[in-house]
Amino acid sequence: MRYILILLTLIAFTSCSKKVITSTHVKDSTHIELKPRIVMKDIPAATVSTTRIIDCDEVTNKPKPMKFKAKSKSANVEGEIKADGTLEVTGGCDSLQVAVEVMDKEITRLREEKTTEVKIEYKTRRIDIFCRWFTVGSILVLLGVIVLKFKGIL
Repeated sequence: MRYILILLTLIAFTSCSKKVITSTHVKDSTHIELKPRIVMKDIPAATVSTTRIIDCDEVTNKPKPMKFKAKSKSANVEGEIKADGTLEVTGGCDSLQVAVEVMDKEITRLREEKTTEVKIEYKTRRIDIFCRWFTVGSILVLLGVIVLKFKGIL
């Protein structure tokens, strides 16, 4: 009889156990965002070139004074040969800029994020409630048997 009560008590204790819940969350996402921005770009300047034959005076062998101009799209050049033989050249170009809208693609990727949560919950099913009451009852019966043996009744 004693062994049966001990066996029933052990079965009751082992069946009243806690429940462990483990959950794992994996997050993998890609985010694409287009960001517009304005960039100023220079338009390549036009070039101009000119060729002139310089006339010289036969007696002094100095160049004869003259002026010349050349123009191409947005570039121009003006030249002047003076009586003393110096050459003065002035050139210019209208540099233009264009506002260009550029779209930047920004890709953000969150590779992997793992979260593991462990929750301990105790079972509350009917069999568990019975198991707990049976355990309490078995302990009380064992205590009663021990007390009665001490008093010499059993």
